[in-house]
Amino acid sequence: MTKDEEKYHSYELEALAVVWTVDKLRPYLLGLEFTVVTDCNSLRTAFTKKHIVPRIGRWYLRLQEYQFNVEHRRGQKMSHVDALSRTPVSEAEEMDVVDGVQILATTMTSEDWLAVAQRTDPYIQKLKDALTSSERTKDILRVRREFQLRNGSVFRRDTSDSNELLLWVVPTRARWQVVRKCHDEVGHFALHKTMEMLQRTYWFPRVRRYVRRYIAACLECLYHKKPSGKRPGELHSIDKVGEPFHTVHMDHLGPFVRSKRGNAYVIVCVDAFTKFVVLRAVRNTSAMLARRTLQDIVAIFGAPARIITDRGSCYTSSVYCTALKITHIKNATATPRANGQVERYNRLIVPAISSLTKEKDGRDWDETLPDVQWGVNATYSRATLTTPFKLLFNYTPRGLHGDVVLDSLRDDCEEHMRQRRDQALTHIREDQQRQQSTYNKTRSRAPLFAAGDVVLVEREPVASGESKKLLDKYRGPYVITERMPNDRYRIEGVQRTGRRYHGIVPVDKMKKFEMPSDDSSDTEDSSDEEHVEVRRSARLAQRNRTD
Repeated sequence: MTKDEEKYHSYELEALAVVWTVDKLRPYLLGLEFTVVTDCNSLRTAFTKKHIVPRIGRWYLRLQEYQFNVEHRRGQKMSHVDALSRTPVSEAEEMDVVDGVQILATTMTSEDWLAVAQRTDPYIQKLKDALTSSERTKDILRVRREFQLRNGSVFRRDTSDSNELLLWVVPTRARWQVVRKCHDEVGHFALHKTMEMLQRTYWFPRVRRYVRRYIAACLECLYHKKPSGKRPGELHSIDKVGEPFHTVHMDHLGPFVRSKRGNAYVIVCVDAFTKFVVLRAVRNTSAMLARRTLQDIVAIFGAPARIITDRGSCYTSSVYCTALKITHIKNATATPRANGQVERYNRLIVPAISSLTKEKDGRDWDETLPDVQWGVNATYSRATLTTPFKLLFNYTPRGLHGDVVLDSLRDDCEEHMRQRRDQALTHIREDQQRQQSTYNKTRSRAPLFAAGDVVLVEREPVASGESKKLLDKYRGPYVITERMPNDRYRIEGVQRTGRRYHGIVPVDKMKKFEMPSDDSSDTEDSSDEEHVEVRRSARLAQRNRTD
């Protein structure tokens, strides 16, 4: 206390002590309701007086951010608190100088730990019996060539290099710790690097199999690493029907810069058979505007049998489709290839709009959509070997700007429409097979999951502006609830949250969530041929001792 504070009244000192203590404990008390217990009854009433002392008033204002009550307790019941300041302290006394003390370090090294663990391992004890046996059977001689007993510990002879190395034979109960040391503590490397580091010092039967299982169940590797090699899952083409506007693909393209008319998106509709494209500029991605576009298609071309879209919120309402008996197929989550018909045209539409826009700020982009739509529909398609317009309407259209070259292509003697469409359907199916063969060259056969399997799902990148290098590559775990056609699975979240996740995910976006295996189960794995020979040799040595 300062000299001025020493002149305070007793109840003011009590109040000052409360203010000082609460300020010291502010990180722990802020936001909590607590009670101040004191034997000074005046302190309890100091904050409620009609004419409060200005100093007390300022302290009271400092305490307004806390939620507390002041409780009075008799001094006889506060002896445990008074003892902190009233207990007499003995005077300092001189002490003799203490001589140096020798301290014995009791830290156990990894070698000592393995030596102790070997003494309780049945497999290693059988090796010791074979190494100390006086018999010279074929099996015992083989054990002596491959193992060595030194200072009571068993080592494996490694003669792969020019210099012979002695590797610790790891007991069954210590294998998990040894592999963890060579994998988790050095950067979670893959099987090859982990094995290379482990085999410098340690050995145990079927070590590669054990390490492979360990890495497969490592949580850090599961969430942060993507499998190398070919991605699983082959291409499954959609069955084509030789009928215009039987199947329609829809998608939103954008956002673009807000145009003068207030539009920012383009709804792209593609007929799966004729490849005819319909473009509509819209203000946003609302379900109402998507429904209006579909109504325009129905008014001109009739109601399609099925519509294929992504899982956007604007396509979740299926009231209109139900009324017209339209089958609405939604893609699996984050699988744009399932709607590849419209995604392919998106790659053509964006540069076409950009090249036809006249203003520098690009706010007239929606005025170019009629030209872009006509150009796409009047262009030769490799899949059908004709133009979408001719396949749909059976004639070559005049150019919007009187194109002489296109006008010269008009032919009044068109062949029969059915024959033309049959040829187009044949070419489409051949093109599908060619695309499927090319795609599957970079893919592996999809693994099969069953209902109840636990999986992780690949995390989709989010445009947050922050670095994503160190973020988890997968999220989950999730439980498979249903196996669906075309390598898709319905999953359900297992997190203990109020809202559980449900969705459809393709097989190439998932990987199995490996459960850590019990160490005791590896005892059976150790019973390979070498282990059997060691046990046979140990039995022979034991029988000779009894004889």
